[in-house]
Amino acid sequence: MAKKRSSKASTKTNSKDIPLFLRVVAVIVGVSFIATGNAKGNEIATKIAVLGWLTTFLLLAFKLIVSIGIKNFIEKIQSVIQSIKSKLDNMVGKGTLSVISSKIVNKNDEPMAPGLPPLSVLPAPPLAVQRAEQERTGKGYANRVNAAFRRCGLLKKGETLEIHDIQTGPGSVRITVRLLEGMRITQVTAMGENLANSFGVTSIQIEDGAWAGTAAIIIPFVNRLPVYLKTIMITKDFVDFQDKAELPIVLGCNDTWQPIMLDLVKVKHLLIAGATGAGKSFCLNTMITTLLTCTPPEKVKFIFIDPKMVELTPYTNFPHTLQVAINTEDALKALDQLTKEMDHRFDLFTKHKVKNIQHYWKKTGDQSMNYIVIVIDELADLMLVSKQVAKKQKKEAEEAISGAEYSIQRLTQKARAAGIHLIVATQRPDVKVVTGTIKSNLPSRISFYLLSQHDYRTVLDEAPSFDLMGQGDGLAIIEGHRGRIRFQGACVALTDAQIEKTIIDLENFWNPHDQRPVTESKGQPKKEKVTQLEEDEKLLPASDHALGNSPTPNNHIEKSDPTKTDSSLSKGPVVKFGDSAAEINPSGEMALLPDLLTLEHDLEKNEGSAIENKNKDIEETITEAPPASFDVEPEDPLNSLEIKQLKQLIAECWFDQVNKNVPSDQIKAPSIRMARSILKVKQDTVLQLYNELVDQNWLQYPTAPRRPFMIVPNEEEFKRVLS
Repeated sequence: MAKKRSSKASTKTNSKDIPLFLRVVAVIVGVSFIATGNAKGNEIATKIAVLGWLTTFLLLAFKLIVSIGIKNFIEKIQSVIQSIKSKLDNMVGKGTLSVISSKIVNKNDEPMAPGLPPLSVLPAPPLAVQRAEQERTGKGYANRVNAAFRRCGLLKKGETLEIHDIQTGPGSVRITVRLLEGMRITQVTAMGENLANSFGVTSIQIEDGAWAGTAAIIIPFVNRLPVYLKTIMITKDFVDFQDKAELPIVLGCNDTWQPIMLDLVKVKHLLIAGATGAGKSFCLNTMITTLLTCTPPEKVKFIFIDPKMVELTPYTNFPHTLQVAINTEDALKALDQLTKEMDHRFDLFTKHKVKNIQHYWKKTGDQSMNYIVIVIDELADLMLVSKQVAKKQKKEAEEAISGAEYSIQRLTQKARAAGIHLIVATQRPDVKVVTGTIKSNLPSRISFYLLSQHDYRTVLDEAPSFDLMGQGDGLAIIEGHRGRIRFQGACVALTDAQIEKTIIDLENFWNPHDQRPVTESKGQPKKEKVTQLEEDEKLLPASDHALGNSPTPNNHIEKSDPTKTDSSLSKGPVVKFGDSAAEINPSGEMALLPDLLTLEHDLEKNEGSAIENKNKDIEETITEAPPASFDVEPEDPLNSLEIKQLKQLIAECWFDQVNKNVPSDQIKAPSIRMARSILKVKQDTVLQLYNELVDQNWLQYPTAPRRPFMIVPNEEEFKRVLS
């Protein structure tokens, strides 16, 4: 009898709990309704109404959480957010291109500012590249994550990793996984080579994820997509950055398609290193083109030092250009002039009691003293040829080298405050070329693919734990930014013909009364503007700032009207990551695939039917490969591009060993392993290529087992290949 009473009592109590809760809510809602009705003109009623509705919401939320549990409540919220995110993705379209397109603010290719060239002079990416960006998702690699971890012994049977995020970029996919309890990031990093083998790639990058307890696995694609300069310059990110930066330049995109933009005034100077075909020359052209598109000649002037006489000579006839030095004597003279100009500017700063060029503009109002950017294409060649000049002049070789090094050292130490900035590029970053003193004054450094770990340490102070894949894949250390930045270098266009057309279009814009046809060779300047040794001294008249009043294309001094420039220091960041968007051939031309190059020529010729057929072929070629093939394409063992790339590698290896005083008949060819890692082909293919070069009298067969191939000396042919 007692048990029955107790059960009835408990039932009666539970039945009162819910009505009591509902009564409380009903009373609060009623009061809120009454207060809302009387809220007009009554401050107290308004506060009661707001408090009542807020209390009602909190009570209902509390009741919901208690009834379903906190864990289930959080999971439901996450599922709702995920469904909303997927619907938004479907609304704006799939892939990265749609995200970038949604942030485009300059759809009409308008100039960055009045008086600047329109962005229509820059080529846009072809349709095949745009579709490849949309269709590449990275899910093929993501589906193999658990199998790869299990194969390496990081997971036991029955254990699985949660895929937290997948982000694709121009050259890689970033897969963020949530580590199991007790699993450390160091364990995963130690298994990097084994994981790369499981994914079927040569190298992967492993780093901490953006969320606690996660790891990011960056897996390179076999087919890297090019990053066009125009796709970055038309975005809101670049437009906002360009408004704040004094000398904006574009570096490229990171592994999530975020554009990387630098202010040369903030980073002071740049060192760029990269082997042949790694993307160094395209990086230089992209930076120069960005400045020519965003800054008038009244604000910035260029001095180009081009020992190879082919890379920077197309910029000879721009009004921005002070001088193009194509021989060592002119180069040394130009560097000496710049040191004198730097000292002269500092004398002016002392006279007006200012610290830098921005303060000088602000105090004096005289903005004819402009920025000067020195671009040195090959520092190692400059040092090497200056040594030969010293021998001809019967001087000690070390004197000429120390003279060039002394000028560069002084400029890197002090010139930034005077508005003089250096961009130095080299293929062979040897410690004798990039000395410790020069490197200490070049804190911002960029490295593309290099031939040895020692070269990486020379540029980046430490060798990366992963391999750079070439084709524009680079690492950067930027002053003011913590850590190294991995990026895909931007390009103006894929072919030399398109780059030449872009340069001529820009030149015709800046020289409207002296048009040059596009068919004219880019290596033939329309006027002689490269100054001689005797004429260089005339560029330093007894004025306040000699190089500020620069020579025009007619080689006479003409003072231009000052333009309005922000005299204050730039407030923008040193390195800017946006929120939005190559394969580089060994010959130096960027190409996505041979079919893609053919497609671009078809687009230029407006061959409609050919374009449609090519688009279909490209769509099948550039998409992410299925898991079964591990994203590897069939290889042509005697591909002419691979032969050309191997010849360039052999030529560089020959010159490197000659510089180390190795006898010419004892110079070894690159090892099979090195050639395989650079060409990204199988060992059998490398052997076929080596046999082909033996037939072409480039190599000699090994004299004994386990001995290397030997290089047949042919200096003239080696120079021709590298040029």
